[in-house]
Amino acid sequence: METTQGIHRNSVSEVKLSYRPNFRPQERPALRTSADSYEHFLKMDNWNFNTDRLNCLLMNPAMKLIARLSYSTKPYSIKDIYTTALLSGATRMIIGFYRITAMPGVEDRDFFRKMHVASKHIGVRLEDGLYYRTVGYYSLLDNDENLYTV
Repeated sequence: METTQGIHRNSVSEVKLSYRPNFRPQERPALRTSADSYEHFLKMDNWNFNTDRLNCLLMNPAMKLIARLSYSTKPYSIKDIYTTALLSGATRMIIGFYRITAMPGVEDRDFFRKMHVASKHIGVRLEDGLYYRTVGYYSLLDNDENLYTV
């Protein structure tokens, strides 16, 4: 193998990710309703109620919470979200958009559709999308919006 200044020409960098939960599996809360999801979104750390955010709740097949993700910088990376979901062993996901304005925007709906398309190929089911503020929320699932229309 050829080398250039001690580096193998055909070598590739390795990326390592780790997931270490800080609770036992039997202590995981179950998310049965959109109200449960809303409560968990409000509990998430590093809140700044003056900026829009994207938060994700990752769950196992029994709808038990595995991990919470929070993004404050646009554009949101679908690759990063699903990489973390797969690494954690999640099979279900709920995304929440914290918005200063009450209703979802076109950009949010487009992002949700892209997440849904990715979920078909990756195997992590997108269960619901919430748009929320400190005083309430809007659930796509509860409002009979077809989550899987692409």
